[in-house]
Amino acid sequence: MKRLFLSMVLAPLFSCVVSADGTPTDTADLPVAPPVVEAPSPAPTPSVTPVAMPETDKRTDKRYDAILPRGAFADLRALCNAQTKLVKPHLAKVQKERTARGDDEKLAPSCKEDEAAMKDVKLPVDGAIRAASAIIVEAGESIDTFVVVRTAEGWTAIRQPILAGYHDDPGCGSITRENAIVEVRAEHDAIVVVSTADRSYEAENELPGELVMTHARLCRPGGACTEPVTVRAVVERWESGKESKTELFATTYHVDNGAIAVAEFFDDAI
Repeated sequence: MKRLFLSMVLAPLFSCVVSADGTPTDTADLPVAPPVVEAPSPAPTPSVTPVAMPETDKRTDKRYDAILPRGAFADLRALCNAQTKLVKPHLAKVQKERTARGDDEKLAPSCKEDEAAMKDVKLPVDGAIRAASAIIVEAGESIDTFVVVRTAEGWTAIRQPILAGYHDDPGCGSITRENAIVEVRAEHDAIVVVSTADRSYEAENELPGELVMTHARLCRPGGACTEPVTVRAVVERWESGKESKTELFATTYHVDNGAIAVAEFFDDAI
């Protein structure tokens, strides 16, 4: 509810501008993502059934070529060292653009593993994913959180941020923002990443509140993810000093033909 209160206060001060790809255009609270969670070491090399995924959007994948290094790394320190070197020209370009707009905020390379605990992680010992974590990096227009996984080849990043804190986020409550990673689990050679997102909620003859949605997506290590699908939606309110939660939607889901298949779709217009 604190997020909702802040959004309501900030909304009149900024114009709610959303870019063409749906991202908000002052800085959102940086989300908290998880540290390394190790799966038990398998004995022999397991046989892995590939998950056939449709070809990822190359524009989405290439968008992060100036931000994320490709390939596998021995550890997260090596991955972050490569990232901070790679991103310097991109940050210099963005810095120049922001200065031309009258923004004097200084951008500097930053990459670190998050220290918060990862909850509800499922990593089967016969999967290709040996461990999972997340890194937070300065991406220029935002500070992004990427899930990273360790395979037999080493550590590699999913080339699409799960969470993002935009420097020019206007703070409007109507904007949906991913705010936490709640689950990462192996699906053979792919992974399912589950996160939560929220925005303000208003309905006729109802008290306003915050709509908290649970999103699931299928991701490829070293590649991008499918579009997130809403699998649960809950309205959170404060009534007479007490918090209440009302479930609006819930559905079952599974991996099918390289995507998240749901029994029922959520109406985003709610």
